[in-house]
Amino acid sequence: MLKRKNKKILSAIIAAAVLCGSAAVFTGCQKGSSDTSGTQNNNTTESSKSSVSDISSNTSEVSDITVSSAEDFEYTIENDEVTITKYTGDDIDVIFPDTIEGKSVTKITGETERMWEDSIFLMNQCDKIKSVKIPDTVKVIGDYTFFNCKSLTDIDIPSSVTEIGSSAFNLCTSLKNINIPNSVVKVGGIAFLNTPWYDNQPDGLIYIGSVVYKYKGDMPENTSITIKDGTVGISSSVFYDHDELTSITLPDSISYIEELAFSGCKSLESIIIPDNVTFIGLEAFSRCSSLSNVIIPDGVTEIGKEAFAYCEGLKSITIPPSVTTFGSDIFDQCPLLTIKCKSGSAAEKYAKENNIPFVAE
Repeated sequence: MLKRKNKKILSAIIAAAVLCGSAAVFTGCQKGSSDTSGTQNNNTTESSKSSVSDISSNTSEVSDITVSSAEDFEYTIENDEVTITKYTGDDIDVIFPDTIEGKSVTKITGETERMWEDSIFLMNQCDKIKSVKIPDTVKVIGDYTFFNCKSLTDIDIPSSVTEIGSSAFNLCTSLKNINIPNSVVKVGGIAFLNTPWYDNQPDGLIYIGSVVYKYKGDMPENTSITIKDGTVGISSSVFYDHDELTSITLPDSISYIEELAFSGCKSLESIIIPDNVTFIGLEAFSRCSSLSNVIIPDGVTEIGKEAFAYCEGLKSITIPPSVTTFGSDIFDQCPLLTIKCKSGSAAEKYAKENNIPFVAE
């Protein structure tokens, strides 16, 4: 693998060769050339430098591209796939490798375990990043990956990517141009918040890849919306607190409804959840006080915490045996509710444990 700063190292070698005058002398001058490259980049270590023969044999390739070294990345390996969690180098134009230790890089992600938001770049480096190149082995751009990269202006997301995490590009205040492929089937609700790209989108529904990402701007009173065919997901908080929404039609292609998707849609009276849906997220329909009857399709396996909480008008909900995972307080403050379910199902057990009236068939 070519190492980072190869152009600088090559320049130093050529300069040393001229000064030394012959191949024999050139060999004796290698220490001096290393010192030169060290002067140009104090962070370059011996382990991240290519040998003279390596660089000479790849001169044409080096002239076209600067390759970031694996030594400049922190990463984990699981099931023969690499997840990059940190870039520790000092380039402002960063090219992520497609392989490390002979294994494909399939995910790049920011820090999500600490108590603060942290991008994939060091804090003192984040504002300086001008461009990034993501290889076509990457499937997931995780939470906070490019968070707060204020100098990043353009990005091309390869068609291998299927998921973009929460706040992945949030606060990229110079990011104007983004190429997002249709392969993307999941997008975090604030992935592109506070970017010129988002600000320049027209009001109304914004689609990213195959996902409904956000309803932007003010919604007119008594709005009815039909989601376009082929859409696979409803991102988080898409219609949050839009109490002007009275009806919505979802295509059969929808497979999940993320957290807070319809939370606070107080005028939404009914919804038909497509058969392909398998997951209903946290507070997805909370505070939808006009909902009266809901049928959960057979494909759903999980209903998130407080998914229908504070739906004061909800009278009945039909839950199939396929639902085996129930979050807490799903029907909190639903005083009129009766659960309809199959006898012996997980839904019946949930109703009994939470003192909710039920009818078991």
